Amino acid sequence: MSCPIVVALSDSSQVSGILSPIVSDYEVNDISIILHDIFVSLTNIDATLVRENYQPEGNPMPKEGTNWMSFYIKQTDTQGISPIQTMTDLGLEISTPQELTVLVTMYGPKRWASSQRLRASLNLSQNRDYLTDHGLSFLSQTEENNTSILVQNKWVKVINFKMKLRRMVTTLYNVKALGSATFELNGIQYTV
Repeated sequence: MSCPIVVALSDSSQVSGILSPIVSDYEVNDISIILHDIFVSLTNIDATLVRENYQPEGNPMPKEGTNWMSFYIKQTDTQGISPIQTMTDLGLEISTPQELTVLVTMYGPKRWASSQRLRASLNLSQNRDYLTDHGLSFLSQTEENNTSILVQNKWVKVINFKMKLRRMVTTLYNVKALGSATFELNGIQYTV
């Protein structure tokens, strides 16, 4: 019989053990909500018809002839780029770049126009500034793919394309800076 391993997490560097974050962008900034709002603004598709691909309790498929879209976010940590560590008054901030690949799928009779509108809108500097204000950088987008997919036992024509974004994910740890300390070694007193 095996025993579960219990690890005590510390919320401060003043106590030994594994240090848990105080707050992280992974928890605070739900990227799907940010992208949902951006997609609604740039496509003019009703907010209830812009959906994440996966939903625990999926909404019914919109009526035939309705324009709608779905998106799927794949998060990949950027390899080869070291995190940036900064000591602040609040603690140790570690910022790590993260690449996001977003698969966008447009449905409905105006799927092509909706796709073109979104893709063109992403090339406007004002819209890229809006992304930047929300902590995202637009990197690239692929060509559109006109295809059919099986949705709820019915073939539906769609337009797919991918876009790449980057963001910095910042995590704050309650690490206390050592102001100064005095110690003695071999009869000599040191202050650091």
